[in-house]
Amino acid sequence: MRSNQSPSRTSRERCSKCGTGYLAKHRSRHASRCDRILARLSDEERFWSKVDKSGTCWLWLGGINQDGYGVFTTKTNNRGKTYVAHRVAYALAHGREPEQVIDHICRTRACVNPDHLRDVSNAENVLSGIGPTAINARKEKCSRGHQFDQVDKRGWRSCSRCRAIARKARRGRVRAALPVGGGSDGE
Repeated sequence: MRSNQSPSRTSRERCSKCGTGYLAKHRSRHASRCDRILARLSDEERFWSKVDKSGTCWLWLGGINQDGYGVFTTKTNNRGKTYVAHRVAYALAHGREPEQVIDHICRTRACVNPDHLRDVSNAENVLSGIGPTAINARKEKCSRGHQFDQVDKRGWRSCSRCRAIARKARRGRVRAALPVGGGSDGE
């Protein structure tokens, strides 16, 4: 290498502003890109720019995961971390991270309206839903129309009338299976 020649244009350099590595020949290109990156909107401004607030449900316009919930990636120190959008909306509105699970009162998974979100236990979230567990938990009568009046050791509800009917049927089956006469080998 000649003494008056500059360092190789294929050598790698590191940006003093963002810490990203780049080829020396791309110094000016990286400088303008770096300035644009640093001038970007804050995470909060980016988040709310991806929300349609036209209806009662504020629908997430960004990425959606396979379960139908919005996803949002923060941009911190040139590294991204992905969060579920409704948890970010709750944290921005309440100034704290939710402690438990977030329940959508409106039942719309893409909704990020803080008025439609509440911090609840997992059990409360399941029971306020529309799945089989919630439907059965809201029932007050058994399948025969009797009021539930007992809870067994597992926590399952039942009615005393149906238990009595089942017990009587079980005794009848056991008695029918017993040998008649009760004697020994037929002598």
